[in-house]
Amino acid sequence: MWLFVDSHVLSMELLRSIRSVFCLCLLHLAVTDTTALNIVVTCTKTNDLNPDTWWTPPKSNPSPLHDLKVQFTSLNGAPASLALNITWAINIDSSIHSINSTWIEVDMIQIQLRYRCEYQPPFTSKQVHTGDLEQLWFSFTTTDVNIEPSDSYQVDVYNLPPAPPNVRHQYSKQAEIEAPGCDDERMRDHPTCLKEKQDLVTPKNGMRQLHCEHWDISIVRIKDEIQVSFDSHLNTEKYEIRLRRGTHILNFTEVMVRGEIETLTATLKYSGPCKNLTLWITPFFEHCGVTCKSVCCNIDCQVPSTAAPAEEPKEYETSVLLISTGCAVAIILLFICQFWRLRMRSGYSRRGLDSAGSVGVLVVYPAVDSVFQNAVMAIADFLQSHRELNVVIDLWQRGSLAEQGPLRWLNSQVGCAEKVLIVLPPQNNELNTDTACLKLNMASVVTDYTVPASACELFSLALNLVASCAHDPQQHHKFLVVHLDHGGHRSTMPVELRGCKALILPRDLEKLHQLSSRQGVTISSCRSESYRCKETARRVRDAVQQLDKRNGLSH
Repeated sequence: MWLFVDSHVLSMELLRSIRSVFCLCLLHLAVTDTTALNIVVTCTKTNDLNPDTWWTPPKSNPSPLHDLKVQFTSLNGAPASLALNITWAINIDSSIHSINSTWIEVDMIQIQLRYRCEYQPPFTSKQVHTGDLEQLWFSFTTTDVNIEPSDSYQVDVYNLPPAPPNVRHQYSKQAEIEAPGCDDERMRDHPTCLKEKQDLVTPKNGMRQLHCEHWDISIVRIKDEIQVSFDSHLNTEKYEIRLRRGTHILNFTEVMVRGEIETLTATLKYSGPCKNLTLWITPFFEHCGVTCKSVCCNIDCQVPSTAAPAEEPKEYETSVLLISTGCAVAIILLFICQFWRLRMRSGYSRRGLDSAGSVGVLVVYPAVDSVFQNAVMAIADFLQSHRELNVVIDLWQRGSLAEQGPLRWLNSQVGCAEKVLIVLPPQNNELNTDTACLKLNMASVVTDYTVPASACELFSLALNLVASCAHDPQQHHKFLVVHLDHGGHRSTMPVELRGCKALILPRDLEKLHQLSSRQGVTISSCRSESYRCKETARRVRDAVQQLDKRNGLSH
C-alpha cells in the first residue's frame, strides 16, 4: 500500500517538471521570434560611388547575401506609377553579427542609383537574437526610380563590410527585370504611352496638327457622296468626321468604335463645288477626350477637263460601268457553276457524318492559338479534298453545335465516325489536362483562322470518351492521335491518349487519309483535279513548318 502511494507521488512530480520545461521552451521561442521580427531596415539614397569600406580589407568574416527578388509594384494604387520592390534574405550564421549595413545598386539606361540600408537594432549589437531562424527577409521599395515602358533594370545587392575583391561575386546577388510595354494594362496611362497614342503630331505654322498621310486615309468622291475609310487606333472611343470649307462646316458624321483596331468607313452627302474642301477627323481617347488633336486632309475631286465635251465623260462612265458589271456577273456565274460541279461530283458536305457511302472522319483538337488553328484547318481541308472522305470539325458545324450543345454533338458525331482524329500541338507546349488548353507565349503571326470557344470543351470531352472506351477495342480503335512535330513523345501527351495509334506530320501525311478509310474502300482520288490534293498537302506542310518556326524547332 505504501509503495503504491510513493509511486503515485513520484509520477505527479515528474509530470509537473515536464510541464514546466515545456512552458519555458515555448516562452523562449516566442521571445526569440518576436525579437527577430522587430529588426527594421531603413534605406537612404547616397551619392557615394562605392561604400567607404570598399578598399578596406574586412576585419571580420563577411556575410554573404542568401537570396534576392525584384518585382514591380504600384505606388498608391496608380497603375502607371510603378516602382521597384527589392527583397533580400540574409543567412543566420556566425557572420551575421559582422553586418553593419547593406548596399543596393540599381542600374538603368545611362544612370545608376545607390542606396545604403541600415538595420535597427544593428546586427553588431547584443540586442539581436535570431533564435532558430535560418534566414531573415527584408524589403525596400524605390520611389525615385522612373520606370519607363520596356526598359531593363539591373539590381546588385551585397552586405557591408564587403568581402575581399577576389571573392566579392560570391557574396553578392544580382537580378534583372524588364518593365512592361505600353500594351500592358499597368502602363496604359504612362505618359510615354499616352504620347505614343498621338505620335502623329508634327509642328506646322507654330501649331500642332496631324498629317493626313500618316493615317493612310482614303477619300473618294462618287457623284453626290464623299466616302472616307481609315484604320482606327487602339483604345479610341469614337471619331468625329467633318467636311469643311475654311471654317464653315458643310457636313458632319460620327463613327463609334469598340476600342480595337479596325477599318472604319463613313459617307458624307455633298453635291456642291469641290474647291478648297477639307476633311477633318478627330479621334476621342480616354486621356484627352474633346482636346484630342484632329487630322486634316485636302479633298481632290479629280474634276474632268472642261475642254472635253460634256457628254463624253458620261458615255465613258457608262461604258466602264457596263464592262465592270458584266465582268462581275461573269465571275459570279463562273464561281456558282464551279461550286455546283464540284458538289455534284463529290457529294461534298459539311452537314455532319451522315452521308451514305463516305468514310466519316471527326477532327478534335485543343485550344492553342491561331497558328495551331491554321494547321488543324489545313489537315481538315486535306482530308476533305479526297473523294470518299467526309470530314466534320466544329468550325464547320457551328449551327448544329450551338443547337445540340457540345456533349450531345460530340457523342452523335463520334457514333457516326469511322475515325476520330485527335490533333496535338508540338511537344514543347505544356498541356494542362484540367482545362484542355495549352500554356504558351502567343506568337504575333497573322493566319486565316481564330481559335473557336468550343475547342477547349470538345477536347476535354474527347479525352473522357477515349478513357471510357479503353476496354472496348472496337471503339478504342476509332481514335487516332496526330502529332504536329517530329518528337511525338508519349510522355508529353495526355495519359488517355497513350494507348491510341499515332501519326507524326508531315512525315506520315500520305498515310493519314489511308488510315482514315474503312475496309473495302480505297482513298486515292481527289474530289476535283489532282492539283487540289497537292495544294492541300502543301498547305499542311507549310502550316506545320510555321508551327516549328514559331516554337524555334528545326527538322
